[in-house]
Amino acid sequence: MAMLVHESAGGHGPGWDRFFARVRAVVMEHPVVTDNRYCAWFSEGRATRAQVRDLVQQFSVFSNLFIVAQLLKKSLVVVQQSDGELRYRVLETLSEYGREKLLEGDELTDVRDRHLRFFSGIAEAAFKEWRTAAHALWLQRLSRDLENLRLALDWAREQDRGAWVRLSGALAWFWLSSGRLTEGRSRVEESLRAGEGTDAERARALDGACAIAYNQADFTALATFAGEQARVCGELGDKAGLASALTSLGAAALFQDHDLEAAESFVSRSLDVSVRAGFAVQASEALTIRGLIGFWRNDLESVREPWERSLQLCEEAGDVPQRIRMLVDMTCLNLIRGKVADAGHSAAAALAAYRAAPGHHNLEEMFLECYAWLAIEGGDEVRGLQLAGAARALSRLSGALAAPTWERYWAAVLRRATVALPSAIAERALNEGSRLDLQGAFTLALAVTTGGSTSDRRYVEVAGIRLTRRERDIAVMVARGMSSRQIASALVLAERTVEGHVENLRNKLGVHSRASVAAWVAANGCCTAAILHRGSVLSINGGFFDAQRYAIDWMRLDDQGRFVHGDPSKAENYTAYGADVIAVENESAHPAGARRLGVGAREHHQRLCDPAVGDEDLAAVDHVLIAVALGGGLHGGRVRA
Repeated sequence: MAMLVHESAGGHGPGWDRFFARVRAVVMEHPVVTDNRYCAWFSEGRATRAQVRDLVQQFSVFSNLFIVAQLLKKSLVVVQQSDGELRYRVLETLSEYGREKLLEGDELTDVRDRHLRFFSGIAEAAFKEWRTAAHALWLQRLSRDLENLRLALDWAREQDRGAWVRLSGALAWFWLSSGRLTEGRSRVEESLRAGEGTDAERARALDGACAIAYNQADFTALATFAGEQARVCGELGDKAGLASALTSLGAAALFQDHDLEAAESFVSRSLDVSVRAGFAVQASEALTIRGLIGFWRNDLESVREPWERSLQLCEEAGDVPQRIRMLVDMTCLNLIRGKVADAGHSAAAALAAYRAAPGHHNLEEMFLECYAWLAIEGGDEVRGLQLAGAARALSRLSGALAAPTWERYWAAVLRRATVALPSAIAERALNEGSRLDLQGAFTLALAVTTGGSTSDRRYVEVAGIRLTRRERDIAVMVARGMSSRQIASALVLAERTVEGHVENLRNKLGVHSRASVAAWVAANGCCTAAILHRGSVLSINGGFFDAQRYAIDWMRLDDQGRFVHGDPSKAENYTAYGADVIAVENESAHPAGARRLGVGAREHHQRLCDPAVGDEDLAAVDHVLIAVALGGGLHGGRVRA
């Protein structure tokens, strides 16, 4: 450049003189030149070939920045800031113009190939570190370049099927962790169907497809992918891949076929391969499924040991995502076992690990559901339902579904919290949660573990005796004649836990038998909406609605203080079954409807149902309350439909 300026300074007319005067002022006197040691070496005539290459690279960057600055000056480039990094986006009109020029010069293919190689390199580098603490940084980087990654995948699909499978396999973890399961599964499956790529590349893509299918609870697809992965890895001698495939086959056998023996066989084979080869990550994942087999057997005591060992192994291996998953799983186990204090500790540890390495969006739904359960156990049903609403909103966005083992227990807790509140309050809490962003949801969750006003709400006082809400619920169920096993099934607890609660009840009440507990319930009117109310939460048009709900507020008791004798699932075993109905009354739950029907709450044993009330009157109300008085019963009752 200096030589060009020197040799061209004169003899070419005033236009050239002005041009090179500007070059001297703008370029040759710029600090990149005047303060550059390479330029000093040039002036001394001792620059090496490597130094010349470095200088060219520097000026390439400088010239690019100069061009960007000029484009910004003319508003042809938009500046965007993401995570503290400045990025530049060319306007669509300019981008289209550039694409046309590349086509005219027959350069588009070369540019797209270089674009594919560049972003494939980034994806491969990210894949190598996705299980480490660098996970969050790579997730942010790939999320910022999402459109570039999509372009690279689309180009590879058209031009290089092998590169397509390779890039799809490298990005599978990204789709999973970023909560883009639906798109990720579609892209990975499409690349596999093409039948291209080496066996090693296909094995990695199959492993990613298994992970996504598992998180979507599609166990039929999981079995298919895992079967092919096991075959390919077996032929390659890839023991780590084979161990992962065997674990996936165990999960499919458990959740799709409910074949516990087959599931245990696959898991045992996976553990054997992993332990022999020293694969801590694969062994940790296999032990996770072994714990889930214990859940399926209703043997909660057999879950803890493999999960504790799994947590230890992933900590030794530095597997950050698996460690967070196991801390969440341990929180779930503690909640199901009724160990609420232990669940609070493990939930706090999981949240701390997540905040240190954020971005595991496939775990966030279960995170929030655990905290919702903790809030409900603390007596704060409103906060619990808000967190449940936030979790459901995340699930709709990501396409993830909860595993059947967790959903089986969580659904009962969610139902219990929903029916414990008036319908409008439950719906409002769920909808408020669904509108929270991720940060707002986790702020709400953090408040659950930091104490506050919820700690004392776990207790209720009945007839001067302080009971936990769980003890109150169990007292009512004992009064209904239910066995410890039936109570455990209804409340999703271990039978041993129920027996412990019954023992605590006897001690607090100063009685020595279950019959005495039932008599105390009858004498003191101890009842709970969680037992006698039923409901169904529906998601409609982006909102949550507590529909198809009814409640029995009073139940007839027999001479021994029982609601039911024998099997509670049979209507004829209830004391009120077959009793004469002496009064029935319609009552509107809507104030305007109540005035229109002329029925008030105080009248509900003073008049019979008015047959003159027509359908057009009922259409004016939100729903109808039917008060029923049973002949010979302890009290009349109100049934809300």
